[in-house]
Amino acid sequence: MKRSVFMTILLVTVTSSMLWAGTTGKIVGTVIDASSGDPLPGANIVIDGTMMGAASDLNGYYAILNVPPGTYSLRVTMIGYTPQRVNNVRVNIDLTTTIDFKLSTEVISGQEVTVVAERPIVQQDVSASLANIESAQIEALPVQTVEGVVGLQAGVLGMSIRGGRDTETAFMLDGFTLRDERTNKPVTGVSLSAIKDIQIQTGGFNAEYGNIRSGIINIVTREGARDHYSGIIDMRYSPPAPKHFGPSGYRPDSYWNRPFLDDAVCWTGTENGAWDEYMQDQYPQFEGWNAVSERTLQDDDPNNDLTPEAAQRVYKWQHRKDGDIRIPDYIIDAGFGGPLPFLSDKLGNLRFFLSHRQEQDAYLIPLASEAYGDHTTQLKLTANLTPAIKLTISSLYGEIHGTSDNNVGLAGYFSAPWEIARQLSSRSYITAIMYGNDYWCPTNIYRHMISGKITHTLSPVTFYEAKIERVGNIYKTVPNELRDTTAVRRIGNAYYVDEAPYGFWPYPSSGIDGLRMGV
Repeated sequence: MKRSVFMTILLVTVTSSMLWAGTTGKIVGTVIDASSGDPLPGANIVIDGTMMGAASDLNGYYAILNVPPGTYSLRVTMIGYTPQRVNNVRVNIDLTTTIDFKLSTEVISGQEVTVVAERPIVQQDVSASLANIESAQIEALPVQTVEGVVGLQAGVLGMSIRGGRDTETAFMLDGFTLRDERTNKPVTGVSLSAIKDIQIQTGGFNAEYGNIRSGIINIVTREGARDHYSGIIDMRYSPPAPKHFGPSGYRPDSYWNRPFLDDAVCWTGTENGAWDEYMQDQYPQFEGWNAVSERTLQDDDPNNDLTPEAAQRVYKWQHRKDGDIRIPDYIIDAGFGGPLPFLSDKLGNLRFFLSHRQEQDAYLIPLASEAYGDHTTQLKLTANLTPAIKLTISSLYGEIHGTSDNNVGLAGYFSAPWEIARQLSSRSYITAIMYGNDYWCPTNIYRHMISGKITHTLSPVTFYEAKIERVGNIYKTVPNELRDTTAVRRIGNAYYVDEAPYGFWPYPSSGIDGLRMGV
């Protein structure tokens, strides 16, 4: 009975693991006698610098399972035969690399034959359109994000594969899916310094991958070395600068300001004859400050009386935002790893790799926040509990700070200047966005992921994996503090203004020119 229960649990575990993306590859091949062509059983095949290897069977066949992606040297030895080494053996994610050996009878003791592996023109176990990118290639690319790396591949635009949406793309990290469950978009704020290999499948992916239509981005992160420490750091910095072409929209002669500040038309109106009809068509229509002043003087409220000059000063106060970008853009990407101090020898060569990525990208114009910020920290612990059992623990914590891209409660945030420009081109209340800060709310997202995986090799050709994962996302999107409506400045004899249009105000409110100041 107990045996049946155990076998059932084992079967469920193995079957469940088929639903996860592969994170390792394997090396297979045969060892034969170079002169006779007979198989050589009992030959030892070892991956240099690791504890991974295998022995050939009666048919000369060998298989090395669970090989992390990378480039290796493979060495085969057998008594009575000259040792042979094959360099530049490339192992890709979830694929099989075939290396065959032909050993010659040893003539001179200590002689070794070294060859260089060649990749086959056609990969026999590949049924999909895919690309494999190594860490060395990533380091040589002029990009700072995962999207930048992926977007350089044929058929890929950003995170969109073959014209599909990014919500139709699976983003896998060490065999686990990273996805924002609120928007179904992939979570891609991964440190490039932590990436060892990326595999991009743009079609023909297997049934083991669910809930996708366009493609798969499968990432395997680095492990710390057993016997030494190493690190990498990349820093990019851009000083504050405009994110648009042409003059600023906040200048006195801009589209939004000129009718109210140009002496040729601002006092008596844009239809006073100073501008021809073509000029009038280019700017908003305005009746002039003389007409605005006359209305305030004719009503029964003495507290709003304004001269034309005072009315223009009210306008300048309510449009005092200059929109200049005062903060820099930067990306810091760093990683460091090696044996865990004081514990490595006691816990199966326990090793770590710690990485951190921090990004700041100033918005097109200041909004509820001035920039998009993304911070991600990753930690990977690896230990060989026994020669046959490997434990991997991965964790990720990230924060995103920015401004919501809508004001109706939907998920989403601005992460690039062009996204704001697109919204400005389709909104009715552009001036409220341009001159106030609270048309959209600030938004903050806090993510965490922790996963554990045990890989148990039962024989040279059999293994199973047990995995567990926890993913959490916390969303916080709330308005800024309410506006202080106390008077902060007097204009004219009895006209007072508060800090509008700054500060959140959930009630109807408009400026002297109709500027929407309540959201």
